[in-house]
Amino acid sequence: MKMGQKLTWVSLFILLNSSLFASENNRILSGENIGTPIAVGLLARSVADSYIAQSCGGSLIAADWVMTAAHCVSDAELLTTDDGLLVLNADGKPEAPVQKKPADNYDIWVGDTDLYGENGRRIAVEEIIINEGYARLFLSPINDIALLKLKEPVKRGIIMKLAPPPVEGARFTELAIGELATAVGWGQLGSSPHLGVPRVLNAVALPIVDRQQCRNASRDPINLALQDPETLAGLTELGVPLQFQTPELFTEITNEMVCAGVDKSEAGTCSGDSGGPLIYNSPYLNDNAPVDGFFTQVGITSFGGDCGSSSIPDAFTRVSSFTNWIDSKICTAETTPPVSQIAIAVQGNRGVLTIDSADAFTGNILYFASKADPSHYFYIDMGSSALIQGSFKSGEGFNLVTRSYRNNCFSGLSNAVEFFIP
Repeated sequence: MKMGQKLTWVSLFILLNSSLFASENNRILSGENIGTPIAVGLLARSVADSYIAQSCGGSLIAADWVMTAAHCVSDAELLTTDDGLLVLNADGKPEAPVQKKPADNYDIWVGDTDLYGENGRRIAVEEIIINEGYARLFLSPINDIALLKLKEPVKRGIIMKLAPPPVEGARFTELAIGELATAVGWGQLGSSPHLGVPRVLNAVALPIVDRQQCRNASRDPINLALQDPETLAGLTELGVPLQFQTPELFTEITNEMVCAGVDKSEAGTCSGDSGGPLIYNSPYLNDNAPVDGFFTQVGITSFGGDCGSSSIPDAFTRVSSFTNWIDSKICTAETTPPVSQIAIAVQGNRGVLTIDSADAFTGNILYFASKADPSHYFYIDMGSSALIQGSFKSGEGFNLVTRSYRNNCFSGLSNAVEFFIP
């Protein structure tokens, strides 16, 4: 892919002696061309050539709504005093007021994986909504998500299915560590510019990485730099108190992020892929549609290592952490399904769960937690099925709760039930 706005890890020496925050666009590297237009491109409206105009990616989450990274559609310059000192908040984080860019700066490209493709078209952006918690540290953003309202609905495009919101007050796992997800984008094909920028959408499969492992990997180069007296002296000159001269000043891997990638594999996102989707249930290599007709999006490309060549995994905004926020912006009482009721019947070693909804809806999410770890939920997307059954071993038991959805509008949680096989 080409020019864009992906946030990358940069040398602290460059950071302290030039711009305080380096910004580039991510691109897919070591991926493959795909024929299914499962992402949209973010284009500069002032540039007629769609290939040159593309700067970030995004995903269609409703006929007239696109989801992308907040840093793709905003500026956030670090505040300094008249004396050139950094302005820090009470937590020691740099203050960087977010400046939302005008909506009329942007079009989206939809309907074709080729930026010159005859099936693609440009649609104007009418409104930009940036998450209220979005902020930028020195080297990375947090809560990096934005929604784009389109001036007209898309008539031909693939709408992503969002990962469902978690069960309130409980741990929630969408994807297991090591499970593969697919990053998609039009970004640069490698860390070397000579590898070029593709016209056609690319995708690469990446394993999910443990969040603590990702956090440690992101801090290692910063810890090394913070051992250098010149770096510490530079931070002191910028007015950063000693107690805040820590990795958290520069980057943070939060619970609202998901990490994916392989250490120094030359596979991952690169300059220009920001805002694009991280998806699963996506057999993109043979261009078949998923079994249920949807691609489920678990992440938004946000920032990461040096185009797959470092030990730092790529970081993605965790969609499930923001699904309720998204619904509050794009859904109405009319488009949100009612809360369902569920019942469980146990016959011998078999359990039968039935779901009763008061209205038509697209599908059901079944959340389940084992009796051994009752506060850690996983989920199954049941689609339109209202019944699920299975055989279990003696001593097995689960806590169950469901949530209905219509398109990407989710209901509240159903009543909770539990069952146990003696």
